[in-house]
Amino acid sequence: MAYDAAFFDLYKGYLGEPLVRSAHNAMFGMLFRHLLPARPRILDLGCGIGELVNFYLADYAYFGVDAKSHGPHCDAELDYTSDDLFRLLPQMPFYPNCFISLFSAECCLSADDKYELYGNLFADWPTVTCGLVSGFYYRSRAAQEKVAEVGGIESYQTIEKAVDYGSSLFTEFRCEMAVPSKMFGDDVVEVWKLLECR
Repeated sequence: MAYDAAFFDLYKGYLGEPLVRSAHNAMFGMLFRHLLPARPRILDLGCGIGELVNFYLADYAYFGVDAKSHGPHCDAELDYTSDDLFRLLPQMPFYPNCFISLFSAECCLSADDKYELYGNLFADWPTVTCGLVSGFYYRSRAAQEKVAEVGGIESYQTIEKAVDYGSSLFTEFRCEMAVPSKMFGDDVVEVWKLLECR
């Protein structure tokens, strides 16, 4: 299994588990209540099945980007880690004021690469005021940056220290929550980062 239709079928079930849903909705609520302006315009990097659209009802403009479409909420198929992302802005129906990357950038990129991406978004897209990204780590493997997961997928764990990746462009607020689930087991801790433009 890879990041394919079978994985996303399992993942949709994971997102519907009560404890998982409660934790994710709490983070979305914090983002919408405290960081975003009245009319959020969201760029979703690695949109997958479109968790915000499918599970969290809110009044916002949304644009999903993924290397391969896995649902009806993907508006552009491209590798968001490439320069193509930064050429996308003039083609979008709105200028985003927020980006999200739910278990995509944090899981698919090393710490150096993901912080470079976040810095570039704040530097090159002046309308962006905040971001919400999520990652994870397994307590029993918290010393490993890269681990094997369900279906043979390799993922980067969010184990780096925020102080080692300080930025003059944004401030990072971090929240860790143990979120046991059927798909990922009892050992997993989700790591959520709110990134706010300085």
